[in-house]
Parts: sequence; C-alpha cells; structure tokens
Amino acid sequence: MLTVSIFLIFIGFYFLYITSKRADYRSELGIYKWGHANASQSKYIGVLLIVLGLLLDIYLLGWGSGIFSFFVVLMTLASLIILISPIRFFSLKSIVVIGILALLLEINIL
Repeated sequence: MLTVSIFLIFIGFYFLYITSKRADYRSELGIYKWGHANASQSKYIGVLLIVLGLLLDIYLLGWGSGIFSFFVVLMTLASLIILISPIRFFSLKSIVVIGILALLLEINIL
C-alpha cells in the first residue's frame, strides 16, 4: 500500500510539474501534452492526487509518521522529477515497470 501512496504522490507532483512554464515541453508522454494544454485542470488533479497520497500515508502509518513520511517522499520525488525529467528518462514503459516491480517487492516483503 505504501507503493500506491508513493505512486499517487509521484503522479500528482508530475501533474504540477508539467503545468510550469519552465518545464521542458518535449516529452513522449501523451499526458504531458494534455497537462500542458489544460493547466488549471492539471493543477487540480495534481493537488488531489498529492492529498490522496497524504491521506493514505496517514491511514497506513498514523498521524505523526504518516505526515513525516509524506514529506520525505514528496521531497525525494520532487527532486527526482526536477532532475531527471529534462533528460527524458520518464516514459510510460519505465514508469509502469518500476511501479510494478516496487509493488511486487512490497507484496513479497509483507
């Protein structure tokens, strides 16, 4: 379940990132083009996904550790997106593969 929370935070911040005027617009992801064209809807979706990730963290870990882990994950993913997105590392295939591997790893550990 933490993988789902991390994935929600990742997608939410990515939606907020693509609405930026400074973001590099040349990307293979179709959601990038849609999000850049519909900036206000992308901002609402991004904030909603980030809040859902926060609520899921609080539900799974409790108030204190949930909020703390949310901010740690948010800072880590925000840095990752800002640093790696301009070199076009994120493709739909890589995001899905990394997400499925993380989910399988979490299921096996628990």
